[in-house]
Amino acid sequence: MAAPTPRIDLMLAGGVTGEVGARVAQVVTERLGAQVSLSRAPAAAAWGKSPDGAQRDAGALLESLLAGAGETRLLLTDADLCTPVLQYVFGAARRGATVAVVSLARLAAPAADPRGPALLAERAGKEALHELGHGFGLTHCREPHCLMRLAHTVQQVDERGNDFCSACRDHLNEVFSAGPTQPGGSRS
Repeated sequence: MAAPTPRIDLMLAGGVTGEVGARVAQVVTERLGAQVSLSRAPAAAAWGKSPDGAQRDAGALLESLLAGAGETRLLLTDADLCTPVLQYVFGAARRGATVAVVSLARLAAPAADPRGPALLAERAGKEALHELGHGFGLTHCREPHCLMRLAHTVQQVDERGNDFCSACRDHLNEVFSAGPTQPGGSRS
């Protein structure tokens, strides 16, 4: 019996372009075998801001995405994200839940870099897969080129490979074979 195809609603927020969204959707489709649909996210004004108001609270975004989530939701935003304990994060997810968020705010290439939009899309794709991996129950991996490797800097994001290691891939295959998971509560 074939594993069910994961369905993911890729929601674009703020100034995230359809081009970047389409590139991320393509990567997610290729790496996870997922059926990805693109949509515009609701207005971000209702989402939690950090105490200084300059960033968005990643946890508050996840909570807003959980409301009414039926299929897996991935929010791609240009808003800078933080958590109560981290000054910034590239993304966040709830392990075992159906929601994840990725910020492009710190993933952009320097203006002088000719790879500009292509590099942004590559980084966003890696982060999207990483956060979706958490959503599907994966933890951080020690394999240097695995997408689940922890990254605190953009350089570390760039050093990751473009796919999951065999152990992480095996876990994903088990999850997809078993069908939908129950919502969890941990943040990446």
